[in-house]
Amino acid sequence: MNQRRHNKNGEWGMRSIFVTGGASGIGHATAKLFAGKGWRVGIGDIQTPKEPIDGVAFFLLDVRDRTQWRDALDTFCGGPEGALDVLVNNAGIVRYGRFVASDPVDSDLLVDINIKGVINGCHMALPHLRAGTNPVIVNMASAGAIYGGADLAVYSATKFAVRGLSEALDGEFAPLGVEVRCVMPWFTDTPMVHQSGFDRNTSLNDEMARNGSHTPAMPAAAVWDAVHGKALHYPVGRPTKIFRLFARLFPDAMRKVARKGVLAKDAARAA
Repeated sequence: MNQRRHNKNGEWGMRSIFVTGGASGIGHATAKLFAGKGWRVGIGDIQTPKEPIDGVAFFLLDVRDRTQWRDALDTFCGGPEGALDVLVNNAGIVRYGRFVASDPVDSDLLVDINIKGVINGCHMALPHLRAGTNPVIVNMASAGAIYGGADLAVYSATKFAVRGLSEALDGEFAPLGVEVRCVMPWFTDTPMVHQSGFDRNTSLNDEMARNGSHTPAMPAAAVWDAVHGKALHYPVGRPTKIFRLFARLFPDAMRKVARKGVLAKDAARAA
């Protein structure tokens, strides 16, 4: 059992974690993992979990809405000054396809959820985290934050922003005693990667199948490692680690590969 001094009166209590986007996918796997290890867990999502987890509190939360953030965290933490040990900013969406075929409304949604939602979480949870024990913010980025992916332009941009925010806050929050971590998974087999692209009948999962994908359990395990580790970045999966190394050491080659990939896709679709 993971325990700590929960309040100024010296009362004991379980360590606490709040996970956004916890109704399914990586967020659900993360909530299940931490709950199984004796943590007090809350999840926020716009939909209720199809598979409820025993003992895990659910809160209706649109991460774009700061009022919903405040209400959920105040309730879960036991009031405006209640303690929180870990926030996992996991909620996010993906839209797949060529930028020229995309709808600006979808771009707005990506920015509002993937970036503004994370910023809102950092703002609204900070007072609770400062009252916590060894507090940590874990921001869920992506392998798409390593090098911008064709057909994922705005999504990649949002994940670069999450990575940049994490790096900046890692410095800013250190004097406050709040640690910041950035988890970067490879493509994960969740419902959102099975959506058809803007301009095609195939999904992101279809086109990434040759490189494989991992189950939500792998990023969830990385969240556990991030909470208990000291590093800032946590790339998940062998492809991500290779991708990261290649982008750092051979940026020109990465560019050539990316451009050839776009031409190859166009040729295949035209055939």
